[in-house]
Amino acid sequence: MESHRVEMPWSENTLTEGVVQMVCETRYMIASRMAGAVRATRAAGCLLRPETGDRVLVALTGENAWVLTVLERGSQAATLELPAKTTLNAERLDIEAQTLALSAPVMMFSGKLLAQGFDFVRTAAVRLVEVAVRRHGRYGKHREETRDTLELTAGRLRVESRHSASIQAENVDIEARKLLDMNAGDLVKVG
Repeated sequence: MESHRVEMPWSENTLTEGVVQMVCETRYMIASRMAGAVRATRAAGCLLRPETGDRVLVALTGENAWVLTVLERGSQAATLELPAKTTLNAERLDIEAQTLALSAPVMMFSGKLLAQGFDFVRTAAVRLVEVAVRRHGRYGKHREETRDTLELTAGRLRVESRHSASIQAENVDIEARKLLDMNAGDLVKVG
């Protein structure tokens, strides 16, 4: 997009600083001591979106004026605005924040290893996946502990143990509506 400025006595290509006076979509009205009022467009490399009151660096190139960067932030929260199709390439990318919110209609992750460590995790997606698909896992040792009540509902339930199984409780109720089939090989011990 082309921006216009009033002809002033400076060389063809000039850098100046100014303050954003007005924002209209992708155009900015900048007040500069050297150039006066300048209508500029944000350069592709200016990733922090300028807002009213920001001090910015402006490049004047012939009939075009470009906001190159935000030098000093005004009172508004900063918005990092990347081009519509952007790829970040880095050997390692660390992001630190008090709160991190990710939002997208479609979110994709890919990688060879997913390592996670959380003190507390709350996600509805994990529960939905557990309900929607049949889980299959192989564990050397697996332990679950529920302090109050654990309820399991299934169309069919089959528990298989290669060596032994133990149920320990103050009270055990086994109820079958139609058939209770207990098969013990050589020895049955009750009591």
